[in-house]
This record gives sequence, C-alpha cells and structure tokens, in this order.
Amino acid sequence: MEIPGYEPFYLHSLDELRAEIARLGLQIPVTDSTEAIFSPRQIAGRTLPNGFCAQPIASRHHQNLADGGFSLIWFAKPTTPLPPSRNRIQIAQLAPPCPENIDDDAVESHLDALVESAKSATAGGFDGIDISCHRGTLAQKLLAAHQRPGRFGGPLVNRMRFLLEALRRIREANPDTILAVRLNAFHACTGGFGVDSEDFRKPDLTEPLTLARALEAAGVSFLNPTINHPNLHGPERQSHPLSDADTPHEHPLIALQRLIRISEDLAKAAPGLSVIAGGFGWLRDFAPHVAAALLEKGPFAMAGFGRGALAFPSGASFRKWPRELVCIDCGACTALDKSENLVGCVIRDGATYGPTYQGMRRTEEDVLSEGLSRCHFCEAAPCVSADPLHTPIPEMISAWLKGNCETARQILFSANPLPGLASRLSPAWMEAEGACIETSLRGISVPILDLQASIAWEALQTGKARLVIPEKPNGRSIAIIGSGPAGLGAAAFLLEKGYLVRLHEKSQILGGMPARVIPARRTGPLDREIESLLEPALRANRLSITLGSEILPGPDLENLRRSVDAVLVCAGVWREPTLGGRGNGVRSGLEFLESFKSGARTSVPDRVAVLAGGDCAMESARVSRESGASQVYVIFEGERSALHWHMPESWFATPGVHAMMEWEPLRYERGPGGDLHGLHLRHATLGTSALLEIDMAIEALGLEPDPRWDFIQNEASEIYFAGGILNGGTSVASCLAEGRAAAAEIHAGLFP
Repeated sequence: MEIPGYEPFYLHSLDELRAEIARLGLQIPVTDSTEAIFSPRQIAGRTLPNGFCAQPIASRHHQNLADGGFSLIWFAKPTTPLPPSRNRIQIAQLAPPCPENIDDDAVESHLDALVESAKSATAGGFDGIDISCHRGTLAQKLLAAHQRPGRFGGPLVNRMRFLLEALRRIREANPDTILAVRLNAFHACTGGFGVDSEDFRKPDLTEPLTLARALEAAGVSFLNPTINHPNLHGPERQSHPLSDADTPHEHPLIALQRLIRISEDLAKAAPGLSVIAGGFGWLRDFAPHVAAALLEKGPFAMAGFGRGALAFPSGASFRKWPRELVCIDCGACTALDKSENLVGCVIRDGATYGPTYQGMRRTEEDVLSEGLSRCHFCEAAPCVSADPLHTPIPEMISAWLKGNCETARQILFSANPLPGLASRLSPAWMEAEGACIETSLRGISVPILDLQASIAWEALQTGKARLVIPEKPNGRSIAIIGSGPAGLGAAAFLLEKGYLVRLHEKSQILGGMPARVIPARRTGPLDREIESLLEPALRANRLSITLGSEILPGPDLENLRRSVDAVLVCAGVWREPTLGGRGNGVRSGLEFLESFKSGARTSVPDRVAVLAGGDCAMESARVSRESGASQVYVIFEGERSALHWHMPESWFATPGVHAMMEWEPLRYERGPGGDLHGLHLRHATLGTSALLEIDMAIEALGLEPDPRWDFIQNEASEIYFAGGILNGGTSVASCLAEGRAAAAEIHAGLFP
C-alpha cells in the first residue's frame, strides 16, 4: 500500500538542488559545508554546542534528541523535562486552545491559568516557557481578532495584550525563566494575522514586525516563526490555509522560501531576538546544507527541525546525513499529531509508532473500501450469528459501499447504541470477525469492527450518535443500577420505548469499568459517546442520573423498587481475589488501573509481577511496562491458551517482558517492616519452587460479583439482572446485548 501523500524525491545532489532553485527563480542558499550549524553559540546566557533545535512536537523520545546532540529541545506537550544541562535548553510550550465566543473575563481566566502552568513547568525543571501563537491557540486567535470588542480585540495593541501580559507575569514570577514564542506570522486566509487585506495569498508583515519588536522589548529570547501557506484550490480556499505539514499547492521550495523571507524580516526588525529558521522537512539529507547556509548568512541564531528530528534524532551528531535515515516527508507523523497521539517517525521507528498509525489508517475510506470489498454478503451470515448484538452486518457493508452512509449508520445504531466503544474493546476474533468466512479463506477477516468504528466516529462528529425517543412517554419508569455497557444498553432500549429511566451509578462518572479502568487509548472518547447518546433523553426529562449512588440489597433497594415499575441491576464485577492481603507493594488490578486513569499514579517501580487471570492483567502489564518497569512478569498458573489476552503475541517478545505460564503464585516474601521483597512460586508441571524478587505485585486474578446480590437474584420478580453480575464479565458487545435483552424482557412483561 502506498504511503498516503508521499511523492518520490527527485533530487540526487546539491548541484541538482541548486539547479532546481535557480529554475524556479528562487534565492535559497545552499552550502557544501555544514560546519556553521555545528559551531557553538551564545544564546540566553548559555553556551550551546551547536545550532540544532528540535521543533515543538509531541514526541516521547526527547532523550533520544538529547543523546543525538540537539542543544535546544522544544516540548510541545510538556510532561517531565530531561535532567538539567548547561549544554542544553529545554522549552515547555504552553498552547491553550481557544473556546468559541470567549469574553474578556474568560480571557483573563485563561491568562491566570496560563501563568500558573508556566510556574509549574519552571518549577518542574524546564529552562524556558513558550507561549504558542499558532494552531488555533487562544493567543493566535486573539492576534487576528480585528473585529472583536473589548480589551483583547480591535487595535493591535489590544490584540497583543494577552500574549505580552502573560510574558510579563511569567517573567515577574521567575526572572530567570527563558521566554520564547512560537509565532504564526502569516496565517494565510482572509482576516488572518500578517495577511494582505486585499489578497490572502500575500503577506503583510506590518503587524507581525510590530509584535516582534514588542516581544524583544518584553525580554523574549527565542522567536520560533511558523506560517500557514495559502490554500489555492477549492471553493473554501480563503478560509482554510495549509500548514507546513500539509502538501502545498505549490512547489515545496516556493513554500520554503516564503517562510525563510518572513523569518528574516522578523529577525531584522528585532535583532535582539534569537530567531529560529525552519521548514526544512522536504529537503531530506540536504536539510543541514540549507540550514547551515542560512546560519552563515544570518540573521538566524539556530535551525529548527521538526519531522526531520523525529526521523533522525541523531542528526545533530552527523556532518553528513545518510538519506536512508532521514525524513521522507510521508506525512504520517502529522496524522498522529492531529489525532492527539504521541508523535514519532512511523517509517524510522515503525515498531513504536507503526501500530498506532496502522490503527488510524484502518478506518480511512480507501483502506476500508479495499477490505470491505471482500465481503461475500452471505445469506446466513456467520458474522451476524457470532455478533452478540446480531447487527445486520452484510446490509450495513452493502449500504456503505454504495455510498449510503446514513443508511449504514441507521443499521448499526439500531442494533448497537455504543458502536464506537464496542468496536474498540470487543475481541474481534471471538465474535463477528472470527466467524467471517474470509478468515478461513484468506486468513484475514473483512474489517467489520473498523467499519463500525468509522461510522461511529462520523456520527459522533456530526451529532447523529444519539437516541431517538418517542414524542410522549409511555407512563412507566424503570430504575437501572450501574452505568456500564449493560446498564447503558438497557437504558437506550427503554428510553427508545418511551420509559422514564432512573440511572444510579456508584462512581462519579458514567461508563462502568471501561470509563474507570481501561486506558483512554483503548476506550477512545467514551465520555463524549455517552453524552451524545443520552443528551436527547436528558433534554426531554426522560432520564435522571444519580452519581455517587450505590444501591445495595436492603432498605435502599426496597425503597427504589417501590418507586418504579421494575429495577434492573447491572452492577458489574468489581471484586478481585487476593493472594494474601494488599498494601505495601501489592495492588489489585482494578485499583492499579484506576489510579493511572485518574492520574493519582504515574509511575511504577523497576520489577513488577502481574498475577494474571482476567482482562485486567493485560492492561496492568502494558501500563506497567509503559510507566517505568524494566521487568514485567506475567504469572499465570494455567497454560497460555487459557489466559484471556487481547494483545498480539509479539508483545511477549518485548525486552523485559516475561510470560511465566504454569507458575502458581503461593505467597509473598516481606521484610521486617512489611515491605515486599518477592513472590514464592511453584511450577504446576515440574513441581519446582522459586522465589522471584519483585518490587510490586498486581493481583489481576479475575473478577467476581458482589455476593450480597446472590440471594436477591432468585427472589423478586420485579428485579432483573444483566451483564457482568451474571456472566462474570465478558465483552462490551456481550454486555450491551445482555442489557438490551433484559430491557426487552422488562418491556414484554409490562406491555404483553
């Protein structure tokens, strides 16, 4: 499959590059020697060993950039900086998004929050703070707010106020903080900042130059310019400029010269600023030759590399860049960035970033069409039989392939109220995709879940992922205990039948175990999906939600039962067996995962044992490995085939991951103070005993329902049960189906 957006690079030497620049009538300098970019420089009171800057991008490989010699590293989403060094400057970019219709009071509130974020970043070890003025940030939008009334709009002096006031207050709070600004100096659309009032394709730098001088006076050290390029195609071209990462509607060298010229003008207008040259991504291995020529010529202080640094983090250590290691300008990192994933080079670091990118590509139209075209549209479709919700899958695929996307959406949502969540969490091989005949014929299923994910996402974006409720209620009310997939599936069914539904949830959020425990990278925007689904019922007062309300057998349940026509219990499974008491290094799987999802815990010790048996084991092992554990031991007393595991088998080949099958955990070894030292084990087949030294144990041995519900299940006819409390926890699709089936049973009993 072709890399989307990739075009082969046709230049093979510096002479060919110079000839192409001349052919286009441009004036981009090129030098044979790259020495200028490797020479030391004095900036912001520091002596930096070279002129290499890693541009702001949300990567997790900042240490690789430091090891590779980059002396200025810009953190797009600051978390924890690298250890301090006199040979390196670390900048934390603060980029608050801009809400719609924001008033002056809200701007002031955002200003306060921004200053507090800057204090936290500098206290955490960052050398400097960047107030970002690009990519839809509040500062950027205020700079272009020509018609906005109030203190932050209209004349340029007002439009600069937010940025300059933030810089002033940050400097006041910490005089040693290095100040920086990432500035979009030419937002190439009608009404954009730095744009000619008569022609959006032409820069007018009158205001950007004034701003640069104001930044110089405010004590800013680094100015990191970026621009948008004019969108020259399409009916809405004046409203949708192109970023440097987009494929330009002109030769890339023309786009590069535009950025160079604008950056030069800014540097000349404010010579006290250290201006960073950039835009070298398309040049491949010729990038340092153009960057060095610009530093030789001046007035630039450093050269910035974004995609180039992701692909080749060791670039600051190489006088000559090998073409086989550099960025090929495929655009995959940009797609990761737009999807708010951690960003890296999919080509040069495929093991890390490839799976995420491939997962994104699976739901794009060209890939879906290719896979769905293999559907046989079986008359007695085995995929439908294996799907717990019995979605009419062939009909849905047929409608989508014919371009009837609305029909496909209706087919899907008529069977599945939360298809986005189900598509992300349901084990494909155990349900519809496992039964697809293409699995037997070719070894790979038709991408049923990917289609569901695509339809669900489009519905969420367009406001169509919601219930359709009848105009009048039917006069009956139902209480549901628990808001996991079973509870939500039941609620959706009953609301669509006209019931008044009272939903009781013991935690402070809806969604049950997926919302509280499963990492967001797997659940996706679950909160938005639930909110969109239930919004019509809430607006019509057909649904009441009580959070922090745990209903258990006893007076509370009796009172609830008397107030409604029926009660449906979807309380799930939250009890986990223990090997012998928790605390002092021993955590339950649910507690462990919930602490990470809430942010209460962010790291783990070096050696972690996961006592496996249920789904929580998989997530716990993965989170442990990603959060600092160098050794993760997955311990299961049965055979590997019996372990419920959703990740690919290749994960067990990850360095530091140990699959210890048929080892039975016996007891913990603790020190005199109760600290965890190790875990005693016995091999089920060999009978061998061993002590495994560990720092933490995560007990994910399986889940059990609360035994307090046992005697109720066979007692009261007005109390129904569904989901994990009955089945011990299965897939999201199964719980949704069981919740809907229980709701249908209730409906049949009340309206025979």
